[in-house]
Amino acid sequence: MKKPGLLLLMGWMVSLSVGAKTVIYTDSQHPPVNLLPGTQVIWLDAPEQQQRQIFARLPADSQQAATQVRAILQSPQWREQEQQ
Repeated sequence: MKKPGLLLLMGWMVSLSVGAKTVIYTDSQHPPVNLLPGTQVIWLDAPEQQQRQIFARLPADSQQAATQVRAILQSPQWREQEQQ
């Protein structure tokens, strides 16, 4: 007479699997293909790529570059990107 408990457990397990999502961890050198809708992709090298884009345009003069870097790091846009 333990069948109701077993059915409850099975129903609970099925409901958990329905809510499961696929997460793929990769980098820009290995982009995923044929993704299913709702698949989340975590780009492991995204921070490095972003830093390259931002800091690649620094002036050659070290003092000017330092001033520009401080301005970037103190900007609201930088804080927003950092949180992402």
